[in-house]
Amino acid sequence: MLGAIQTIQDLTFCQTEKKYRDCIPRAVSAQFLADRTIALFETTFDGNEVSIVRERHYELTESDKISSSDLRVYRTPEPD
Repeated sequence: MLGAIQTIQDLTFCQTEKKYRDCIPRAVSAQFLADRTIALFETTFDGNEVSIVRERHYELTESDKISSSDLRVYRTPEPD
């Protein structure tokens, strides 16, 4: 499982550390793939197992290759 121990530690820390108890933790893991692509995963722990809530893939791009219209699209939230 992708970063299972780290996910458990991060979520447990957020739930037990007094100053973070009122926060909603969202554990995120990253994995580099072929062809300048990165996969980002939101993970959760139900007390028994770590599972993937959401997975998104992104192409790593030079900043000068990103247009103004690209930036407008990136600012639009994706539906859950």
